[in-house]
Amino acid sequence: MEIQHKWTGLIDPSYYPGLAAVALIVLAITLVFLNIFRKNAVEMRYRERLWPRLIAVFNKTNSFEQTFSDLLVIIAEVIQAPGYYFYTVAAKGEDLILRAARSTSTCKQIGPDYAGLVPHQREIYSPPVGIPVASQPVSTALVKEGGADMIFVPLNAGEGGQNPIGLITIGPVKKPGKKELERLTGISRGLAPYVKVVAEYYQMREKEQSIQAASCAAAKVARSAIDSKEVINTFFGLALKLADALGGVIMTRKDKELQLETAAPEKFKEATLQMFLKDTSVQRTFYKVSAAKEVNLFQPGMPEYCLLPSYLTDKEVGSTALFSVKIKDAPGFAAFFIKKGAVMEPHRLGAMELIIQRIGDVINNQWVFEEASRSYLAVLKTLVTAIDAREPYYVGHSGRIARYAGAIARELGLLQEAGNIELAGFLHDVGMISLGEDVYLKQGRFSESDYEAMKLHVDVGAKMVESLGLPGDIASCIRHHHERWDGWGYPSGLKGEEIPVGARIITVADVFNAKVSNRSYRPALDFDRGLADIKAAAGSQLDPLAVRAFLDLIKRKRVSAANREGSLEPCWEMKSCPKALAATCPAYHNGKNCWQTGGVKCASHGDTCSNCFVYTEYRGRQNRYALNLID
Repeated sequence: MEIQHKWTGLIDPSYYPGLAAVALIVLAITLVFLNIFRKNAVEMRYRERLWPRLIAVFNKTNSFEQTFSDLLVIIAEVIQAPGYYFYTVAAKGEDLILRAARSTSTCKQIGPDYAGLVPHQREIYSPPVGIPVASQPVSTALVKEGGADMIFVPLNAGEGGQNPIGLITIGPVKKPGKKELERLTGISRGLAPYVKVVAEYYQMREKEQSIQAASCAAAKVARSAIDSKEVINTFFGLALKLADALGGVIMTRKDKELQLETAAPEKFKEATLQMFLKDTSVQRTFYKVSAAKEVNLFQPGMPEYCLLPSYLTDKEVGSTALFSVKIKDAPGFAAFFIKKGAVMEPHRLGAMELIIQRIGDVINNQWVFEEASRSYLAVLKTLVTAIDAREPYYVGHSGRIARYAGAIARELGLLQEAGNIELAGFLHDVGMISLGEDVYLKQGRFSESDYEAMKLHVDVGAKMVESLGLPGDIASCIRHHHERWDGWGYPSGLKGEEIPVGARIITVADVFNAKVSNRSYRPALDFDRGLADIKAAAGSQLDPLAVRAFLDLIKRKRVSAANREGSLEPCWEMKSCPKALAATCPAYHNGKNCWQTGGVKCASHGDTCSNCFVYTEYRGRQNRYALNLID
């Protein structure tokens, strides 16, 4: 019995070929989508394996070059080529500099050779050490470079080739596959932000290391100069022992006056030595005798012996040896008071003469260094003035900090330290010379990398000052003037009295000055508001004693000027305006208040009379309640 399907007869047999074709098309489309899905799934699995490895490279504490070299090892798995090269943008942003290279066999690492790179085994391609940023393509592309076909994979922080930060070059290669180029493009997009952070970090670290290296070298020179006194004393002590002397002195003539370089009582009576140091007549005689003859020996029975005063011919002293100390443009003498019974043979005198010559060399070098230090200090002060002049709003900044800091130190009774603290206040920002204008003059908030770069200026400035051989507390004040009383400052996170007192004083001066000074991105606070703010910061950011000293100082000045119809001090002094600039201002020594004088120069460096602290101090003082704000 024949069984018929219920749909039989419903479809015209003539449609069967068309239905079959439709079915084949549907099947083909399905297969295409399945294939695309399969490829996408394969690509997704590939990326899932690749990207964790790429990102892991940045989590290692490797060097700059090693980090990028490790990236090239992974990239070598994407496309086969004889060599792989990683470039990053140089500090000035005009060129890409070769940072890492890998050869083809087992992706062996090779180092940059600045005479040309030679890949492993045989020379195929020598990548340039630098590539102009302008010559790199917008996106991954095959580029003819040095006669070879190279794949250029640009790394950009922005779209359309904007903000280039690096470049990977691969090759030489024949025409690469589409899949490889797509993968490399994906890698470039994903790597760019990581490379940007790493490059900025290592550039900053390299800059810090180079600064530290230079500073260490300068500090060694400074230490050798500072230790010259010890060298002189060591040599002099050796000469005293060689002569079997009771004591002795070395004096030099500087600025037409004899000055003591070193004195060693040894077994000599202190009182006798003090008598000689006060006896300028004998000193001049010794100077003239030594200038005429390099080695002199005064012994009993010799005509010259009668030239000696009685205190140098007593029962203890047998003879006196006198040597010329040869110093350029300023000769001096060395006198040895030799005990009775000691015999001064010619060879002993000759050995002592050699020692004195070396002492003369050391003194001469010390004087040269001191002169150079004075010149260098003058250069640093000029640099500070130039740094302040880079931004109109900072004109006079360092001078004001110096004045405030010195005044606070004296108010606290630090009379001996006040001079050094004042100098440290003037030089506190000298390390800013190491910062680019993009950081130093940046308006508004700093990025993390900018902030890290900014923090370097305190150590750079301290190192610059240390190389001068100045007292150590000056460099220490500069290094720590951004510490906070509560311990949240930098560079060392010192807290409370751990912070050098000079640094605490400079911090108060710097914070107050910042509050009452205009900036390009915000106006200044009124003078009394600035005082109120630092009072509020006492015990957290600022040293309470230094704040109180500053407030008391200002209050006393304001009380004494309560009835004065004018500024607390001449405006050019209050603002520490450079004299050359102040002299061109109509308000300079004209007997009028600056805010009542037309055409003043303050406007050229960011100030207006309405919020200038010279005027706002006066306005607040005129208010009978203003003084209550600073109690």
